[in-house]
Amino acid sequence: MRLSDTVASGLVARLPAGSTAAAVRRGDATVVGVAPAEVVWANGSGALDRLDGLAPGFWVGWCSFELGHTLERVPPQVASLEPPSVPDLVFVRFDALAVVAADGRIELTGDGPGRAQLERACGELRVATAAAPPISSGRWHSNLDRDAYRARVDAILGLLRAGEC
Repeated sequence: MRLSDTVASGLVARLPAGSTAAAVRRGDATVVGVAPAEVVWANGSGALDRLDGLAPGFWVGWCSFELGHTLERVPPQVASLEPPSVPDLVFVRFDALAVVAADGRIELTGDGPGRAQLERACGELRVATAAAPPISSGRWHSNLDRDAYRARVDAILGLLRAGEC
């Protein structure tokens, strides 16, 4: 796990319960957004128009696999007959962000409803990490000797070759 992910998870854990938040990687950094300023969702061919119309900003979201059915013909016998459980497209825009660098430094950017929540979470995280002494992991060791480890790896490889996994 990257340090930026660990720090970002500490921020997210300190957000108010029920907050709408996202944490995503961007290069070596992890970006946390909270309290979206805009939410866009759509189904079918209209989803592509909504995607084209997104305003500038930091967007997080998804396009479902089934959105591909608007781009290419899918014979009914190979398409799912189940009703969709999620929209074809969902994106949220965050105006306030916490950008956690690879070395764990946090930079708050932007304004909006999430800025105050991120500032509080950063303050709580600083207090918590300042109070906790670093934990030494010590020397890594295994409870298996070399032969036992090799035997278990060989067993897993055998299962994979047999198509069990």
